[in-house]
Order: sequence, then C-alpha cells, then structure tokens
Amino acid sequence: MERITIRGLELYAKHGVNPEEKRDGQVFFLDITVWFHATEAMQSDDLDATVNYASVIKVATHYFLDQIFDLIERAAYVTAQAIMDAFPLIESLELTVHKPGAPIKASVQDIAFTMTLNRR
Repeated sequence: MERITIRGLELYAKHGVNPEEKRDGQVFFLDITVWFHATEAMQSDDLDATVNYASVIKVATHYFLDQIFDLIERAAYVTAQAIMDAFPLIESLELTVHKPGAPIKASVQDIAFTMTLNRR
C-alpha cells in the first residue's frame, strides 16, 4: 500500500476539560496519514483513483471543529472515523492530535494523542 501524509494541519478549537479551554480555545495541529492502494492512480493520473488530500483536509477540519470535546482522544476518533467514512479507498488511517498549549504545570514541547483505524 501507498500513503499520503498531511503534517501540521493547524486548527483553532475549544477542546479541553478546563473551562478556560472551552471559553478561549487554543491551537491544535493534526497529522494525518492514510494508506491505500494507489496503483490505478499512478498508472492513470486520474484524481478519482486516489485519495484527494485537499478533501481529506476539508473533512478533518469540519469534524474536528464541529463539536467541542473534553478529550483529544474523542476529537481524534470522531475526526478519524469521519475521514474513513468519506473515503472508501482508505484501508488504514493514523491521526495524531498535537496540543502544544496544554494547560499543565510542566515545560513540554508538545502533548499528543495518536490513534490508528483499519478498515478490516
């Protein structure tokens, strides 16, 4: 299988447990990798034979911003499932949600949650 990777999709959302996170929001970054069989696309040069990364970004943005969740785990799952549902060519998907501004009392570069969905 081949893959398309989208790194660092920047989205401003209000996910989080703390009231100020829901009120003020913060920046999140999404990394999305989708695995699919691209043989037909490579041979035909036909956009319909591949997974259109611009469309993946559109779906991811819509579902990540559509609701407010306490947990980035839930935001990631809803977004990943929506992408899988929208693109039947995708066999497997990995989604990482980065929350670099997590309100914790420690100096960290990033907090992230990564999940994988498989069609079978």
